[in-house]
Amino acid sequence: MTPRPPLDELLALFRSTIAREGVTTGAGNVAGNTFIDAGLAGIGANSFVSMLAILYPGDPQNVDSKDITAFNTANGEVTLAGAYKGVAAAIPIGVPYKIITFRFVPAEVAALTVLVDAIKIITDALPDAGALTTIQADLDNPNQYKANVAALALEATLGTHDVDIKALLATIAGYIDTEVGAIETKLDTPANFMADVTALALEATLTAIKGAGFATGTDSLKILSDVLDAITAAGPTNAQMETARDAIIAAIPAMVGTDGAALAASWTAALATALAAYTAVRGGYLEELAPANLPTDITALATSQGRMLFSMDFWSLPQEEVALTIAAGDKALPSVTVADLPGGATIVRAIAMFKFRMVENHTYAGANMLDGAQEIQVAASVDAINFVNTQFTLAESTREGGDVIIGIIDIAATVNANGAYAFHWDLAKALQTGINFNDVQMGIRIWYSA
Repeated sequence: MTPRPPLDELLALFRSTIAREGVTTGAGNVAGNTFIDAGLAGIGANSFVSMLAILYPGDPQNVDSKDITAFNTANGEVTLAGAYKGVAAAIPIGVPYKIITFRFVPAEVAALTVLVDAIKIITDALPDAGALTTIQADLDNPNQYKANVAALALEATLGTHDVDIKALLATIAGYIDTEVGAIETKLDTPANFMADVTALALEATLTAIKGAGFATGTDSLKILSDVLDAITAAGPTNAQMETARDAIIAAIPAMVGTDGAALAASWTAALATALAAYTAVRGGYLEELAPANLPTDITALATSQGRMLFSMDFWSLPQEEVALTIAAGDKALPSVTVADLPGGATIVRAIAMFKFRMVENHTYAGANMLDGAQEIQVAASVDAINFVNTQFTLAESTREGGDVIIGIIDIAATVNANGAYAFHWDLAKALQTGINFNDVQMGIRIWYSA
């Protein structure tokens, strides 16, 4: 005989787990923990007890499951271990259901508990039981995984470096003062800029060019040439020295009148060029290096460094749903805890954030949206996020992916330290009942200075 394919076996196994499926024919009790299907009447007392009932199977929005604790064969009423969705409201007519043959008997659970306890006694007696206990204690203590920064002595280290940096800058300032002083000394001494003419061999030069190219005897070079001619190769006599002296004295007025004027003009032109280059801006550069200015510049640099801002984000735990109806009313939102801000931190700016995974127009047969301008508030009545009229417009039976709405209102006056901050949607109102926000979180973003 040819065996059945594995798929048939799986299908048969799946069908064997379903004891009954159907649709409710009558409303259950007001406690919300019974449903009625007249088609079940007469099956037998206590049928389905300890099995699992699933309401709205295949519907992710409404599905719920409960253990079956009793069955009334007279009218087909099934009693559940708890109310549908935990809400005390009658399960209505027309609700699809399935009854699964899985059994969850307290006695069986108790027997399993005894077995597990017996296994624990054996494992506790193992040689490394103490080690396992220690590992479990470590895993239960998050502080085991936090870095120990206390030994780094950051504040003391930074303070030492601050002193070292200031001392280094003071040393540099001393070097600059010394160099600037040396420059000023050279600028104040014109002799530093005069040419060294000792190596020019003026006497030999004048001897070589004596008389050549000179027009008159009043020219200083011609006069000096004549004086040199008066000195014999054998060495000057007293008479020759006196003659040379008198010639030089006589030539002084002519020398001053010619070469002196040219030298003065040359110096005047050079000085004018230097003064033209020495502008007020360039003079300011030298003044900026003065000892009195460096501490001010260092202080300004430290002040600028102190204006650096840091940011941190804080988020709430998720909230399953926020449902808006046609009636205006406050809607609770999850609170946010601000923690771990460093000591001495100053909060400069803070904003709120509203995050949701999905938004839907759930029940209204038509387009739906916000009805009027509204706001999310922090604390009792401080506006944090503004919504405009007709925001979140949704077509009939529409679901859309979520988003993060970031507020622009600075709430630093309220969010001013570590602590818990409560939020609510003030007078929330939809055009029609049925706008639902799913998996909602609130957040706070903080900028602070150390």
